[in-house]
Amino acid sequence: EKPGVVMVQTAEVTAKVEAIDLKARTITLMGPEGKTMKVKVDKSVKGLNKLKKGDDIVLRVTEALAITVVRP
Repeated sequence: EKPGVVMVQTAEVTAKVEAIDLKARTITLMGPEGKTMKVKVDKSVKGLNKLKKGDDIVLRVTEALAITVVRP
């Protein structure tokens, strides 16, 4: 069997809601360092219509990387 590795990193980040587009299901967030990011909200997420500009939310962000060795 060829060697391989999987790495996963999860972080929780608190961000402030800057804008909400209910029709497009996107929210614009400002992170702790002052950067803004527009995020698509999955249809499985309930209560999007209850968010307001200025609300703080907690995001759980997971990044994964998999490496495998294959013969050319």
